[in-house]
Amino acid sequence: MLMQVPQQYIHEYVMNLQSLLTINIISMEMNLELLEQTVITLDLMHFLNKQQSHTEQIHALEFQNDAINENVDLKPTIHQWIKITKQQI
Repeated sequence: MLMQVPQQYIHEYVMNLQSLLTINIISMEMNLELLEQTVITLDLMHFLNKQQSHTEQIHALEFQNDAINENVDLKPTIHQWIKITKQQI
């Protein structure tokens, strides 16, 4: 269970996902399926992170990605993502 995994390992996993996301975005041929699946996984990791005690949480900024903020227009899909996220919780 994730609650038993040391924070260091969770943080490393999130950083690896962020690297994968950034490389995919800045590559000449972005893989949209990989982008979507990586974001979904990061969203799940963020949700699970929030279940940790405050002292064991990874800082929220670790889940943000400048490559997405600067290169991907999320406005068309943000409302759909909000609906899906609310259904998960």
